[in-house]
Amino acid sequence: MSRAPRRIRGAAPPAAPRGPRLPAPVATSARGWRSVTRSRTRRRTRPALEIGGPRRIGRRLQRQTGEVRRAQAPCARACAPRSSIGTFRPANRRRRRIAARSMRHNLLRCGAMKVLFCGTGWLPVVDAIERAVRARVPAGVHIAVRDPNADLIDQLRDVHVILPSNCRIDRAAIGAPADLRLIQQPAAGYDGIDLAAAAERGVPVCNAPGCNADSVAEAALLLILALARRLRPAQRAFAERAIGVPAGVELRGKTLGIVGLGRSGSALARIAGAIGMRVLAVRSSSTAAEFDRLLRESDVISLHCPLTRETRGLIDADALARVKPGALLVNCARGPIVDRDAVEAALADGRLGGLGLDTYWSEPWDPLDPLYARDDVVTLPHVAGSTAETFARTADLVADNIARVLRGEAPLHRVA
Repeated sequence: MSRAPRRIRGAAPPAAPRGPRLPAPVATSARGWRSVTRSRTRRRTRPALEIGGPRRIGRRLQRQTGEVRRAQAPCARACAPRSSIGTFRPANRRRRRIAARSMRHNLLRCGAMKVLFCGTGWLPVVDAIERAVRARVPAGVHIAVRDPNADLIDQLRDVHVILPSNCRIDRAAIGAPADLRLIQQPAAGYDGIDLAAAAERGVPVCNAPGCNADSVAEAALLLILALARRLRPAQRAFAERAIGVPAGVELRGKTLGIVGLGRSGSALARIAGAIGMRVLAVRSSSTAAEFDRLLRESDVISLHCPLTRETRGLIDADALARVKPGALLVNCARGPIVDRDAVEAALADGRLGGLGLDTYWSEPWDPLDPLYARDDVVTLPHVAGSTAETFARTADLVADNIARVLRGEAPLHRVA
C-alpha cells in the first residue's frame, strides 16, 4: 500500500487538475478598451520613441487607420534651436496672470513701447515683426522705420528698442534714447554696434543667430553654380543666339573650402556633401596650417565667418597667392573680409576663376563699378538671407525678446 507524499510545512496544497477553460467576463470601458487586459495590451503594443519618430496613439485609431501618427518626441522642443521656440506660454493660470500684470505695468510706466527699425533695406521683415509682436503683446508697442533723410539721433530720443539692421549704432546713438531697454539686431551679424558703449549703459545687445542659415547656404550655392556654369557669358550667348556655349564645369568631385563653420557654413557643408563635393572647413580655432591647406586644395572657397579684427582682410594678396589656379571665391559674409585690391589683381591675372558677391565693401554699392561688370563676377543685392522663412523666424525671435523685456525678463541670444 503506497503512502501519500508528506506535505511540506508552508507549501501550497497541490492544485486540483484544471477543467475546461471558460471565457472570462469582459468589462468594457467608455472608451471601448477591454479593462481586464488593458494595461497588458497597451504595454505590449507600445513602440519605442525616437526624436521626431513615430509615437503611440490610441489603439482604436490604430485599428481604424492601420498607421502610426508621426509626431515629435517630448524632448524635441528642448532640443530645438532657440530661434524656433514659439511664444511664451506659462504652464498655469497664476503664472499667466503674473506675466500679463508685469507686461501691463511696464507698458503703463513707459506709455507705449517704441521700436525703431534703423535699416535701409529688408523692409518685409518689419511687417513680419509687427505681426509677431501683435500676437504676443495685446497693445502698446509701436514699431517705426527710420527716415533716412532725417537725423538719426533725433529719431532715437524716445525709443525703447533699437533694431539696427545695417545701420551703424555708435556711442552717440546708444546715448540718445532716454529709456533704452534693448538693442535687438534682426540678423546674425552685429559688427556695426558699439558693444562697449552698450555695456557701459547697461543695455543688452542681442542678435538673431541661425535664422537665415539655410537661406544663406542656398544663396552661396546659387553663386557657386552661377560661376561654375558661367552664367553671365551664357546670358550674352543667349542674346546672340549662340547655341551650346559657353562650357562650364561640374561641382561633383570638386573640393569646397568653407571659411567659418557656423550655422550657415554647416548648412552649406551638408548641401555640398549631398551633391558629391568634398568639403574642407576652418573655424576660429583652426590652425594656420589648416587654413593654408584649404586655400591650396579648394576648387571653390565660400566665406561664412563674422567680421572681426582677425577676419578683416583675411583674404588678402598672400592668401590669394596660395589658392589653386582658377579657384572660385564666394562671399556671403561681410565685404571687408576680402581685400578688394588683391581680389581685383587675382581676377586680372587669372589666379581666381570667378568671384561671387552678396556683400560689399560699402553699401549701397555703385552698380556702375567696373568690377561688377566683369564676366567672371556674379553679384546679388545682399539678399542671401531674404526669404519668407528667414523673415518669419527672425520676427518670432525679435518679438519674443520684446515681450520678454516687457515682462521684465532677460532677453535671449545676448551678445553684450
